Amino acid sequence: MSLKKVTALLLVWILFGIAAFVPEIILHRHTQVDFLYPTYILYEQQVHATGEIVAGNSWSFYLDVPVVASSVHVALGDSVQSGELLAELDPLTNQTDLLEESIPAALRNNESLQKHGISQETLEKYGNFTAESEREKAVENPITPEQIVAPMDGIVTAINLKEQLPNSLSQPAVTISDPNSFEAVVQVGEAEIAQIQVGNPVEIQGAGFGGRVYNGVVQSISPVAYQDVLSNQEAVVDVNIAISNPDEHLKEGFTVQAEISAGEKRPMLTVPYGAVQQDENNVEYVYLVEGSRTVRRDIVTGMELTHSVEVTDGLTQWDIVVSDASQITGSGTRVLLKGVGS
Repeated sequence: MSLKKVTALLLVWILFGIAAFVPEIILHRHTQVDFLYPTYILYEQQVHATGEIVAGNSWSFYLDVPVVASSVHVALGDSVQSGELLAELDPLTNQTDLLEESIPAALRNNESLQKHGISQETLEKYGNFTAESEREKAVENPITPEQIVAPMDGIVTAINLKEQLPNSLSQPAVTISDPNSFEAVVQVGEAEIAQIQVGNPVEIQGAGFGGRVYNGVVQSISPVAYQDVLSNQEAVVDVNIAISNPDEHLKEGFTVQAEISAGEKRPMLTVPYGAVQQDENNVEYVYLVEGSRTVRRDIVTGMELTHSVEVTDGLTQWDIVVSDASQITGSGTRVLLKGVGS
């Protein structure tokens, strides 16, 4: 082989070797970065609130005097129909003696009440609570029915009658609730109640719902606020929510979490939190990629979402943004976009 051919072959090998090392040289001089485009989403303001399931249509029966139930035909959770016999009562059995037992000891003696600061006016308003007078009234005016009959279809959600035992006057003897009328009552803080209006759509979830999501609408808003006993900081307002699809899985007393839609949907430009940095003057910024170098772009952020933040000024949806701004040391950094050209 002639010297010229050998020289030419060596030159080709050298050129191929250099070409093979060029990508490695470029990679060492450039930072590989992930990138993204700012994303428009449709955002809807929502107010989060907690509360419980209640029966919108229920009936409770209270007894005016203590009685003994001779028989009780229903139990808690039973389904009943209108006209069904719930319990039979003995209106005369030991009624006067039971009445004495049902009166709190503090109310049996007017002199004791006066010693505790109860005015004569109050005593006259509520009458004489001595056992003797109440015994006389009970004998003269027995008003206890002999039977309790359901006036509506529903479920027994409270029963405070036991056979051959006196009932309590402080609780309903029986309560029937219509499961088809179940609604939610949630508490909304005073700072957010102005955003809520009757007719706003609501999504309701709860630990007892088995993963089910119920839809509803705001039915009414209480005109009165009261102190939240849990936080002891903020007044709250009760909001009644009509559930559009109640079923047998709901139970009165279940805890609920409600998301109340509080405004029309609007477009919002967003970027992930990792793309945003903040300087010593609290100015927020991102790094854009222009050509093969980074450029700092100051932005103005708005509402904070779960995984992203709203950008109200400084970006368009066509800008190429570095996903993780912490990788960049400053403007002018040479970068290679991952996935581009591969």
